Amino acid sequence: MRALKGDRNLVCVFVSTWRNKKHDVSTGTRGFTGLGRLFGLGISHRSQRISGFRLNRIQRLADRVKRVLWAGVEHGVHMSPCESCHAGCCRAFAVPVTGADVLRIEQRLQLGFGDFVCRWADPDGNIARNYAPQFHFADEPETPFVICLRHTVSEFFPNSSKCRFLLEGEPDAEHPLGVSRCGIHSCRPGACRVFPTKLNETGELAVIYDVPGQGRPSDPSPIYDLCPRPWEPEDVDSIGGIQDLVVARYEMGFFKQLAHLWNRKPREWALFPEFLRLVYKSRVLKDTQTTDEAPQTIPFPTPSENVERRVA
Repeated sequence: MRALKGDRNLVCVFVSTWRNKKHDVSTGTRGFTGLGRLFGLGISHRSQRISGFRLNRIQRLADRVKRVLWAGVEHGVHMSPCESCHAGCCRAFAVPVTGADVLRIEQRLQLGFGDFVCRWADPDGNIARNYAPQFHFADEPETPFVICLRHTVSEFFPNSSKCRFLLEGEPDAEHPLGVSRCGIHSCRPGACRVFPTKLNETGELAVIYDVPGQGRPSDPSPIYDLCPRPWEPEDVDSIGGIQDLVVARYEMGFFKQLAHLWNRKPREWALFPEFLRLVYKSRVLKDTQTTDEAPQTIPFPTPSENVERRVA
């Protein structure tokens, strides 16, 4: 336990120092001053040269931190099934998103809509699964689509795909499929936040549903294997988990209303991002009424030529 405590303190100091890193004006480097003091490297303000010996020390320390942060199992500390997982769920599934998810990622990461969003054809309803709405578009009117995060080709498993934001760990002897992490964990979509839970019938409790062993039954590749062990109640935050479920249910319900409106008169896919922004921009109103009566519905703007002009 003493060694573990030392590793834990090391991680805390490392993260704290990196977050408070200084900018060395004389060399144009960032972070070396604080980290140099922490590691006892004696890095000069006026020199960017680091000896091979010092680089080896940095590498050894980085490896140690990585073991604790990414894949280490702490004795006596409960770890969720995700801690040592290769993220089969982020590879096997198309992740449905709401408009709120999309705009949050756009704003926080300064990404464009097309950088991470796609429309995924869903003629059999295998993606929507009565959870996400289906949209129709004028350029492919017969095909129902679900709005999802993009997939890209895996770096280490070229014949497979993964969520565009998944950070893959390199496979090794201990973890043949690697250990992977979400690259946008703080602003990940609601569907990811609540996995693998749902609200009970009264909407008061979180229920863990059974996770299948394989995410793509038609492809037996182990890269699509799901959770390494069953989820238990202690794996779920009893406060944050409930809040995430409530918010996710509200946002998906709102998104279904939006889909119903859009599908009345579908427009081209290219117009959809601006339509989203117009709708969500109108979600906050100022109370100017003189009575206690509140608006019964959100005033959705109608997909019209105004959207087309703004996109153009």
